[in-house]
Amino acid sequence: MSMAREPHTAIPEEIDLIVIGGGPGGAACGMAAARLGLRVVILERDCFPRHRLGETLTPKILPLLSFLGILRDVEAAGFVRMSGNASLLGPELEIRPFASDNRGLGFQVERERFDLILLEAAERQGCIVAEQASVVGLIREGEAVIGVEIRRPGRTHTERRLAPFVVDASGAAGFVGRSLELREVESLRTTALWGYFTGSTSANDFPDGNTVLEARPDAWIWSLPLADGRRNVTCAVDAGTVTPGALTDRYLEVVRGSRLLEPLLRTATLQGAARGVDARWFGSRHYAGPGYLLIGEAASFIDPLTSQGVWKAMNSGVLAAAVANTAIRRVDRAPSPSTTSTRSSDERCATTRSTPFGSIEAPRFPISHSGGRAGAPRSTSPRAPG
Repeated sequence: MSMAREPHTAIPEEIDLIVIGGGPGGAACGMAAARLGLRVVILERDCFPRHRLGETLTPKILPLLSFLGILRDVEAAGFVRMSGNASLLGPELEIRPFASDNRGLGFQVERERFDLILLEAAERQGCIVAEQASVVGLIREGEAVIGVEIRRPGRTHTERRLAPFVVDASGAAGFVGRSLELREVESLRTTALWGYFTGSTSANDFPDGNTVLEARPDAWIWSLPLADGRRNVTCAVDAGTVTPGALTDRYLEVVRGSRLLEPLLRTATLQGAARGVDARWFGSRHYAGPGYLLIGEAASFIDPLTSQGVWKAMNSGVLAAAVANTAIRRVDRAPSPSTTSTRSSDERCATTRSTPFGSIEAPRFPISHSGGRAGAPRSTSPRAPG
């Protein structure tokens, strides 16, 4: 597939698992579920490639990429490899390699390319991927989520699709969580300011590919180099110190005060204006319920300093696929790899199952081949973010 994609994918009626969002978590969930024999549809509101923050992948992600069969694709993409972190969290610089022999190398990725590699792999492994397909409502029956309403460009009507499970991998948008009013946000208000510099110089005190972490009394700073020559610099500050209309000024004030970055950026140029995003931590009252699972940032947001956001999304996506598969199938009818496509039309969802997400219940209706079921489910649209 080319980088310029023209999505016109038909969304089938017969679906076992709907995944909202085609980022790393959604793609990983789709790949894992497709391997288990589930019919997976990934609904992505954007058209890939598209930009996202979160470019640092530590070696912790390597076994996961290998499990999904995409490690060689990622290695062949030419991303910057990094051996550790350069941290200034006190008076002295600390160089912290991931492994004592420097064999554990992570990646500094451009998310446009990395996310596209994953989404294309999900398609190759059997998922139906529909881009420019925005989920605008949940279809519910009682407390159970049994499907979604979808809006696509150029169409005057919404489409309805039912499935035994819906996985919310929509990132911070958190469509299901907002629709069901599950999100819980920390009171501490933090804003992340970020931008890209060109013309930065090489570091003398640590390997060029390493992530730079610096703590200041008024901010923390995170920076990394990308394969195209740009350097990402992100800083987190108290939201009360950011004045509307002066976001770039506040950003440059923090960046220019960095002891680690000042020598690297002395002759560099900021590309365009700095941008900002709400970086408050949040979680959810529930991460699973009848017919739905929340993964990645749709479930919770953790401090980006951990560099584990993409790993968390992908790992929870693989777990969600296993949970959905277990809940959908009867334990005594669990298919072997050779029988995943031979399910009978009267096979019904199991009731309550103990899973890594807690005890959850799948909606009681057949994994049918007719794409629907009787009843008059109601639709629920999310409230506006507040």
